[in-house]
Amino acid sequence: MARPLVHVVFPFITLAGLYAVSNLMMNSGHAQMFTDKRASAAPLLLDNETPLLTFYTGVPPLDSYLSNLQFSIIPTVDGSFPALSLLGWHWTGLLLAVFTVMLVESLRTRRARDLISFALWGLAIQYAGYFIIMPLYCYVSLLSQPPRSHSRLPTMTAFQAVPVSVLIGFAIPSAIMCLPSKYLSGQSRQIAVAVWQNFPAWMALVQVITMFLIRANPARKTKEHKAKDDELGRNTSALRNLYKVTAIVSALIHVLGLIPIVSAAIGKLEPSGSSPYAQLRPATFFLPQRWDSETQISGMAEGAFNFLRYDYYIGTAAAFAWIAFLQPVRQGKGDTWLAGREATWNIALTFLFGPGFTIASLMERRLDYGLSI
Repeated sequence: MARPLVHVVFPFITLAGLYAVSNLMMNSGHAQMFTDKRASAAPLLLDNETPLLTFYTGVPPLDSYLSNLQFSIIPTVDGSFPALSLLGWHWTGLLLAVFTVMLVESLRTRRARDLISFALWGLAIQYAGYFIIMPLYCYVSLLSQPPRSHSRLPTMTAFQAVPVSVLIGFAIPSAIMCLPSKYLSGQSRQIAVAVWQNFPAWMALVQVITMFLIRANPARKTKEHKAKDDELGRNTSALRNLYKVTAIVSALIHVLGLIPIVSAAIGKLEPSGSSPYAQLRPATFFLPQRWDSETQISGMAEGAFNFLRYDYYIGTAAAFAWIAFLQPVRQGKGDTWLAGREATWNIALTFLFGPGFTIASLMERRLDYGLSI
């Protein structure tokens, strides 16, 4: 793909996403529902029993955002809306891959301050929307960090800290907010959601602490000094293994998430149109309401279900475009045919194993061309 297209593709994705999502929110009545819910003197969550927390940080705009967030995330994690919960499961596999790639990208410069950049971009995705910020992140990344040699790979210490960062910073907060009600009250779940919302910051913080602890180990210093001559090979192998593990875990999450959808498609789940499992049928689950449709949603959970699918698809389209621009440019006729065949294959893999798998796999494959991310 010609590099000038970078200046067209990512702004277009961002603007198209803003247009589609804003129209969806207005036309479906989702935006009005937010207004009505917050207008109550004592707003309740969607169960009409649990009071909505309105104080988290003492900063009014931030507290208001976190309160509004509960209307979308709580029905995703408490199991009250099966289709939305399943979508949240698919989101987990995607976020695992995307944020692992972003974290490695920030570590590539070997400057600790770039972890601040990772945290800020991640928080922007969480607060402004994946569909808005991911295209901007990809655009800025391509303009500011052109492909470099393997010498710019992260250090072995950084690679060893990444799994810890993902586990403690992302996976554990995600698991906590999904605990059953007998372990987590309605009020506690709202706090857990607010904590999870900032997981990019926790990942960056854990990465810094873990790297410091690894470097402080005297035995580790001796081992690294002896193996310094083979640093490039070790780091390349470590990055390859990291992406392979990320791809496998993301694929497992996606495949497990396909089981209820396939079960609904073949009639193994309740076939009734009024059943909560009716929305697990493939066409219903994967295709959200059109942004120009004036069909009114039945509730906040349905609105979140529509929004999160647009968010998922638009942001992931930007991630795929980013990776496409990172691939080596093919010039010949045969190369063009090969690129088309690879694109078709990658689309098939995305349907089977999820976009997180494809993103991590393509990043790992770049190492075969002698390119870093």
